[in-house]
Amino acid sequence: MSIYDNALKIPLPRYLQEHKDEILHVFDHTRGSNYDPNSWQEYFQNDHIVSNDLSKIIKRYPARITRKDVSHFAHVARSGGYKELKRLFLACMIWGWGEGGKYKQGLKNTKAALSDSGLREVLTKTVELISDGHVSEAYKGFKLRGCRSAFFTKFFYFVGQEYDVKPLPLIRDKHVMNFLEFLSKDEGWNSSICARILERKEKGYIQYICSMDDWAKELGCSADNIEYFMFKEDKEGTSLRKHRREKNMGRKCQSAREMNTTWLTQAKEFSQQHGLTGDSRIIEDMEWPPSWRLSKGGNGNKPGWWFRRAIQGNYILLWEYHGIKELPEDWSNPPRFKKALMDYLHTSEGKAWRERNKPSWLGHPSSEQQPVTPLGPRESITISLSTEQKAQLEKMAVERGVDAPTLALIWILDHLR
Repeated sequence: MSIYDNALKIPLPRYLQEHKDEILHVFDHTRGSNYDPNSWQEYFQNDHIVSNDLSKIIKRYPARITRKDVSHFAHVARSGGYKELKRLFLACMIWGWGEGGKYKQGLKNTKAALSDSGLREVLTKTVELISDGHVSEAYKGFKLRGCRSAFFTKFFYFVGQEYDVKPLPLIRDKHVMNFLEFLSKDEGWNSSICARILERKEKGYIQYICSMDDWAKELGCSADNIEYFMFKEDKEGTSLRKHRREKNMGRKCQSAREMNTTWLTQAKEFSQQHGLTGDSRIIEDMEWPPSWRLSKGGNGNKPGWWFRRAIQGNYILLWEYHGIKELPEDWSNPPRFKKALMDYLHTSEGKAWRERNKPSWLGHPSSEQQPVTPLGPRESITISLSTEQKAQLEKMAVERGVDAPTLALIWILDHLR
């Protein structure tokens, strides 16, 4: 009976097909995992057996360890005994935990696993089962203190790779699971597929490695290319988060006109009272730039926070342009609004909007290199500052959330009015 017999046939996700080239070359520039050898040695200094294994690993791969490096220990363990097998397990844990914020938990969990009375039996039995293709049984029987599936599947992976097991037992950690959940929504998988591939037990793991093997054949790569691509997408937040971002933004709103908020109504009414109805309509035509991060800024990092600030910044400059000094209530922190608007005008959507509407209160569009400033059709002047004064101006600008030229312009306009 084949391992594939009880697995569902899940078509290759569109997202993976669209990123085929990235998947094929995902290992081209991998640098491996950095780790702190001193922390590991200090933690295990009273355990001479583990300390000895650590010394061998650190001597060969000081400070950084890659997949290829761990594969070396898997190759040595194949022709060696239990001592080499345990060293492989330790190398997997060092590589897996790295030096991130939870590495101290990694030290603790690794110590718990290595001191487990069943360690020898579990490791040797796991290698025996995986080398014979009995991955489900290995998954079900792997029980060590401090070592859950996110980490023992790393051990599975290197053993399976050494014995050329098909389908290859792959790493399935939280990042891979996050990505699979994303695919389930993006592909609109039905409940039976989701329940199977997202199941945390052995049946879900088998479905995962079988599906990954199928997808890898269609893409013309190894299954671990896809696994590492998934890991990177979720951990580093590249095209996956951009993809999520664009979909979310598209669902939230397309333009300022669709934002039904109290402050926007207040701004429109305030502008109408001062005869600026036409200008208000131009601001309402602002388009939401999909390239912006949803979480760029405060207010609980809610979607659209920075875009709302850009709209407010436009109103602030409009009113300043027409000499209106008394602003509506609750319009605090104008420098932050202006900074958001300057950022918006550097996006492709912002440039297109400005070119289309040519709002007078923003002046002429600036070049790519120069910061956008709310200069109207006025003559420019040059002000020389000492190094100390320039540094002081830049520091104050950062504190107010704007660039130095914008802060200087605000001061000048305030004193001339």
